[in-house]
Amino acid sequence: MASREQSGQRELEEAPDLQADGPLPVPAPHAFRDTVTSPEGRKYIVHCLEVPRADEIRSTASLCITLHSASRESLPGPPGPQERTGPSGPKGEQGPPGPQGRTGPSGPKGEQGPPGPKGDKGDSGASALESVKQQISILDSRLLTLQTSLDTKVEGLKKAFALLKNGVRIGNKFFVSTGDQANYNDAINICAKLGGQLATPQNAEENAAVLKLRGPFFTYVWLGINKIKTKPIFTYINNRPLTYTNWGPGEPNNFMGRDEDCAEMWDTGKWNDSICDGLRSVICEI
Repeated sequence: MASREQSGQRELEEAPDLQADGPLPVPAPHAFRDTVTSPEGRKYIVHCLEVPRADEIRSTASLCITLHSASRESLPGPPGPQERTGPSGPKGEQGPPGPQGRTGPSGPKGEQGPPGPKGDKGDSGASALESVKQQISILDSRLLTLQTSLDTKVEGLKKAFALLKNGVRIGNKFFVSTGDQANYNDAINICAKLGGQLATPQNAEENAAVLKLRGPFFTYVWLGINKIKTKPIFTYINNRPLTYTNWGPGEPNNFMGRDEDCAEMWDTGKWNDSICDGLRSVICEI
């Protein structure tokens, strides 16, 4: 018998004619199993039935049906119809930026640019020298002013030390008489040059010391007490409130309506308000 073809359903194969003398017995159908391999290399198990033909030719035919593959997998079906391409979806969000790339090589050196505009003419050496001379002159003037101020203070200190010999010490204060007679503003300046201020008694003992130093001719003495900037209240020269007073009876009173803004001490040691233009003895505290 010719060999079988490997396919899903086998075609009947004819056997060569056999010559015989008389009829031969017809064999019974014969069933068997076989394994075939597809062109793709997949193996399948087929069941076959071999039966004799009904004619006078002594031949057989085999009918084979594929039942299942040897790997228990079904045969692939025919491809389905191709679907049409659907509409495009919405545009997605932009993804995060990727990592920074490496720095590329430097480019070629560029050509030199055109020259810039000409600058303004600078100052000559002569004008610079003149400026230095002016600065030196200003410094000399300031130095002279400082020297004069220092000399004045030194002279004042010398005079103050000389006056201390005849002064009166109360606690940490020295009360000294300058021997001058002056109006109120001049008296303030005289004491300032000595490094002090007008006498400002702050208790009875200091008041008695000022009274002791009053001059023999001018019996009244200016005190470092006024109301020039603090009307109608008397304060110390630095505008601080008074902590001690020794006003005379009915004082201060702006006698006869006058602006009596400065305080003086009588020969009794009592205080009185007076106009600031009169001459009084100058007693300083240092």
